[in-house]
Amino acid sequence: LAGVTANDLVYTASSVTDAKGNAKSANAPLVTGDVIDFGEGYKESTVMLLCDLNMDGMVSTNDYMLLKMHISSKRKLPDAAILAADINMDGIISAADAIGFARVLRGETIVLSNAA
Repeated sequence: LAGVTANDLVYTASSVTDAKGNAKSANAPLVTGDVIDFGEGYKESTVMLLCDLNMDGMVSTNDYMLLKMHISSKRKLPDAAILAADINMDGIISAADAIGFARVLRGETIVLSNAA
């Protein structure tokens, strides 16, 4: 999903808004927290890009620092970023997620599994 824009969804979505409910411009990349409305009879979907914690559509050391601050209770992540921070998908944001995130930043392959 990285790099997908609202314009790429023009034939499938009736609207795309940011986390605050503002319409996304056609060429803006989708980021964590954006909401895609597929129209009547369908549920809205919230975009979640794994590791995109500052909701800018990219994964960087800034996102990693936000994760570390959340784990140490120095700064709470926005609700839209909570799922993106759970790297190992165990339902808990912990040091294990920070380790997985560091591996992503180093370009290592990680295996995603939601098996508990």
